[in-house]
Amino acid sequence: MQKQAYQIKEFEIIFKQYYGLLMQISKYYLGNKEDAEEVVNEIFLKLWNAETEVEDSKLKSYLSIAVKNKSINAIRDRKKTISLKEHEDYEPSSTSFSDEQIIYKQTAEQISQAINTLPEQCKIIFKLHRQHQYTYHQIAEILEISPKTVENQMGKALKTLRILLKDTFLIILLAKLENI
Repeated sequence: MQKQAYQIKEFEIIFKQYYGLLMQISKYYLGNKEDAEEVVNEIFLKLWNAETEVEDSKLKSYLSIAVKNKSINAIRDRKKTISLKEHEDYEPSSTSFSDEQIIYKQTAEQISQAINTLPEQCKIIFKLHRQHQYTYHQIAEILEISPKTVENQMGKALKTLRILLKDTFLIILLAKLENI
């Protein structure tokens, strides 16, 4: 019983000491307090339930990295949810509903497949920039790489996607011209 009380007291001290810092880190990545609180609380819950203890000298780094990674994962999850919602909300404006809807779904699928063929870091950088509107500098800070690396990876992504999707964009252009 005494040991459990000590663990609670120690945890309270850790929570009070690092909560503000972890909230700042998570808010930087996620952009809002509510999502940041959720991430930080999940990290503290994992720490509380952890079977192994983290050394005091490494605790700040451990918690900071855990919050950063969890926040980036939350961005990815948010992106997936937004993408699914956009597909659900899509309503073609023309009378040829089924044709336009089919073209839209096929195009969205082709674009998604092309993005998924990118190397992992290149894909993450592309999504952070194009889908979440992060600047190259922000992405460099999030991923702890140089802005030049971000720029190079974006160039690589765009070049690859241009090659993979050139036929898709031609089909979209022809479909749009038909409706004019």
